[in-house]
Amino acid sequence: MPRPSITTTPRPDWDTLATRIIAQLRAYHTDPQRPADPEDEGTDGDENKPWPIPAVRPPLESLLAHADAARLPPGMAEDIRAEGGDPVATNADGGDRPAVRVPVTHLLMAARLAATFRTPEALEQALSPRTITVLSVPELRDVEVVGRVLRRGIVDKARPIIRTLTTRAPAGPELMLLQPEITDGEMARNGPARFARAVGAALAVDRTLLILMPGAAPLPGALLRLLPRPVPVVPLDADMLICALRHSHSATGRIDMDAVRAVLPEDRVLRALEPPELHAAFRARTARAVAERLAEIGAATLRSRAADIPGSGPAVEAARGLLADLRAWQADETAWSEIPRSLLLYGPPGVGKTYLAHQVAEVAGIPLIQGSLAEWQASGHLGDMLRAMRETFATARRKAPCVLFLDELDAVGSRSDEERHNSNYRNQVINGLLQEIDGVLRCAGTLLIGATNLPDRIDPALVRPGRFDLRVEMPLPGPDLLLFVLSQHLEGRLPEATLRTLARRAVGQTSAAVDAGVRTALATVRRAGRDISEDDIVRALDLHADRTEIDRRVAIHECGHAIVATALGGSTITRLAIGPGGGEAARTRHPAVGLRSEFDGELAVHLAGRAAEALVLGDVSAGAGGGPESDLAQATLLATGVHAQLGIGWQGPLWSETPQAALRDPEVRDRVRRDLMAAEVHAGRILADQQDLLIRMADALCEVRRLTGADLDAWLAQVPEVER
Repeated sequence: MPRPSITTTPRPDWDTLATRIIAQLRAYHTDPQRPADPEDEGTDGDENKPWPIPAVRPPLESLLAHADAARLPPGMAEDIRAEGGDPVATNADGGDRPAVRVPVTHLLMAARLAATFRTPEALEQALSPRTITVLSVPELRDVEVVGRVLRRGIVDKARPIIRTLTTRAPAGPELMLLQPEITDGEMARNGPARFARAVGAALAVDRTLLILMPGAAPLPGALLRLLPRPVPVVPLDADMLICALRHSHSATGRIDMDAVRAVLPEDRVLRALEPPELHAAFRARTARAVAERLAEIGAATLRSRAADIPGSGPAVEAARGLLADLRAWQADETAWSEIPRSLLLYGPPGVGKTYLAHQVAEVAGIPLIQGSLAEWQASGHLGDMLRAMRETFATARRKAPCVLFLDELDAVGSRSDEERHNSNYRNQVINGLLQEIDGVLRCAGTLLIGATNLPDRIDPALVRPGRFDLRVEMPLPGPDLLLFVLSQHLEGRLPEATLRTLARRAVGQTSAAVDAGVRTALATVRRAGRDISEDDIVRALDLHADRTEIDRRVAIHECGHAIVATALGGSTITRLAIGPGGGEAARTRHPAVGLRSEFDGELAVHLAGRAAEALVLGDVSAGAGGGPESDLAQATLLATGVHAQLGIGWQGPLWSETPQAALRDPEVRDRVRRDLMAAEVHAGRILADQQDLLIRMADALCEVRRLTGADLDAWLAQVPEVER
């Protein structure tokens, strides 16, 4: 009978080193004289305890060296294959497992360390007398595993015993392993400081140093400059996993590598798997079954992450970018210093800033650490408050990789505030926060997300680039995010088409308001003992009123702003929306020289909503007026500034302290009124030439409730430029 086919796929150049490390790990478990290691308990479960060892077993090395040693009796290969086994991995006794099993996490780390050093010679060089080697371990949870594999699988009895250094350098061992103190996968409270002191003390000892430096606990810059460049422990890939399978799922040291490789997921999926997922897969009977299970788990993981963060818009895209960069760093595809690490979200209350921070942490599978001024102040006086603040940041450093979310940042205030009451308190809080933010951003793996309703009230030093790399507006949610909120509560209870209609009609409300309204409706029908209906949601969200006439006027108003702004070319419209609370035309202004013609164009944009209403509907509403953020308020302040503050109006170079003071002059008021009327006429002329486009665009906005991205661009591409 022919022998079972054995793959001809070449093994990687580091395989010899991996085999040596794993053989020594096996020897560790077979040594009855080995010292008890308390770290064996509680980390990897029963798998870390010694496996029963038969009295007589052929050495693994002989099986690897002599292929005939694994030859099976006639017919046995077919029987094994028919039963779902792997004849390549089965020896003549019918065994398909090694005599001594090594924990899966140790096998995988042995392969990663072998791939990091590549050859036995390179490893020997790294451990040569008085050499300092720094290994960079991206994941905090891997530090303990790396340390164990180094102690048990790389340093043998012929070499002096490795010691773990904590706070002072011992005089005895020739080779010292330094790593931070980690308990239950987390760094000790004072772990980074103790680790730094230990490394500093070890430099004074004439010994070989092997330093494990997790990304979550970078050493101070002054100390890092004294050490050689860290060697990153390479991330898991298919070759390393196959190497581990040869030593976990074979009694011959061989498996059908081609069959396994054919079903393994790609490397980026393998690197995203968590230890429990790897352990669950390795429980399968054969190496191929393990690979199939990994593919299933990986596909489910990707599906859960493919949904990613629901919704659209700049804030969601920025959050997705942070996630992508974090994953690239975790896969050792980029350095932490080369990616954005912080994001400031600003917008009205209830739009989902906190929810977005939670989503980043949940999708990334990392802890969320939260802090706010109100929470810190609850601890007591200034000293207690600063201590609570420092503890929040210390927790983030200990738990990295993680998301640190700082809510309501505007409550901290600004050192430039004119209000002098409590200024000393405010200054100390801001200075303390600046120091902590700078420190946590140097901690690899910590994403900083801040949230505020009022970004202009925050001290500029807190929100400058380098502290918050990205500053992104988070406006009222669109239909996609509102559909997600509705689906969370109502999926399966109402048709998807109904949910989409409700989400579109609810545009203009916050996600928090929609969430609260749906929960109220569910409670009502539960108490009534009946199923929920579309009318229940309509009532709960106050969508029952006929707003057709109001919405059409609002749509015409907002589309008027968009068309005039595009025609004059001084700004770009990024979003149009209508909702129960009114309308929105968000835009980004282009850099301007400050000419009078530019200000006149800006006045026309402010008054284009009124002009559009007058053109299409025959009259104007009070929608352009209202508070200090309204169209009329902004236009009036701008026109007054032209005459009284900017030196390009009727009064020439004369300057007035405030526009309000200047408006007390009847002549100035008359000039401003004439400028505003002229701007409205100018906007009306532009819109008259585009009246058909204005009406069609407003009808489309009424239908979809929100225009952004390519849909909005397609409409505005039809607007020709005009002279200002």
